[in-house]
Amino acid sequence: ALIIGVDGNGLVGASNDALMMQTLLIGKNIQNITLLKNQDATKQRIVESFATMTQNAQEGDYVYLFFSGHGTNEHDPNISDTLKKELKDTGALMPYGVTKIDYNSLVVIKRDLVKYFKALDKKRSTPLLFLMPVFQEAHSKSLNPKKAIYHSTVDPHETTATIPTTISFF
Repeated sequence: ALIIGVDGNGLVGASNDALMMQTLLIGKNIQNITLLKNQDATKQRIVESFATMTQNAQEGDYVYLFFSGHGTNEHDPNISDTLKKELKDTGALMPYGVTKIDYNSLVVIKRDLVKYFKALDKKRSTPLLFLMPVFQEAHSKSLNPKKAIYHSTVDPHETTATIPTTISFF
């Protein structure tokens, strides 16, 4: 399991969410838990930890990814047009140390993790994601097993995007 909690930019409690998830997983006898909180939760450490977890996964394993912290999406005015295209109908996780100046290089997006999800799929391991990003500008996403639904106070129109089949949500 990879558990990530990033406080900051007015958000408090994300690191506590991570600790609570760690306690829950330990109580369920989940092994090989990596906890990254605040300054330890950089993009590099997140991607490296997920890569290691993927390498160590065996057929039939459940692989947990938990994130609590800020997120962003295509409607964020602080991101480049290039990144907006990559974030269409999806979002990004904001690791420790991301500022408005360096969003484009430091956020964790689908392209950073997709090869690991594909590797897990080949191993017949099951990734389970628990993502709790707080979106800037009052954006939020709610997830169910088949669809991601985007809601925004900036854009009241609702759009729907299909979630890749290699990702399981509860």
